Amino acid sequence: MLTPDKRKQLQAAMMTIWIIWGAMIVSLLIYVVIALLLGDQLLSRETFDFVLLTTLTRILMAISIALLLAAFFIRRSLLERQPRIIAEPVHDPPLPTGQYMTNLLICLALCEAIGIFGFVLYMLGADFTTFVLFIAVGVAGMIYFRPSGKHIEKLMVINSGRQATIQPLM
Repeated sequence: MLTPDKRKQLQAAMMTIWIIWGAMIVSLLIYVVIALLLGDQLLSRETFDFVLLTTLTRILMAISIALLLAAFFIRRSLLERQPRIIAEPVHDPPLPTGQYMTNLLICLALCEAIGIFGFVLYMLGADFTTFVLFIAVGVAGMIYFRPSGKHIEKLMVINSGRQATIQPLM
């Protein structure tokens, strides 16, 4: 389906997308390193109200679940659209890398926010287990929403107006 020229364009775009994805994963790991280095030295660990911290933790857990669901439906809305009906289908559609990258960055930013919630809670006095839980959920979300060239190829079919049978991507 892809011409050699389009395949090169796709590989270049995917390299950029993978670099961004990797940088976002590394940023979550940097939060862990910072927490390990500074965690015990924080003044707020002894002064922050435990009841308020527990309430804040529960609120941020609920928001985290909502963010994961939002990311899932954002990705799904892009990849499971019906092909456009065009009088004459486009035989050589452009690569929808901008459309895909925007969608991917939104999903990854929502997952990154979950890790940041854990970092903030840890800095306010939450235990390390709570922090790691938020970071793990953020990383798991980023792994689930990792980039895929197949998604871009599917978008090309959707945008070209051709009816095609495509296996659903999980």
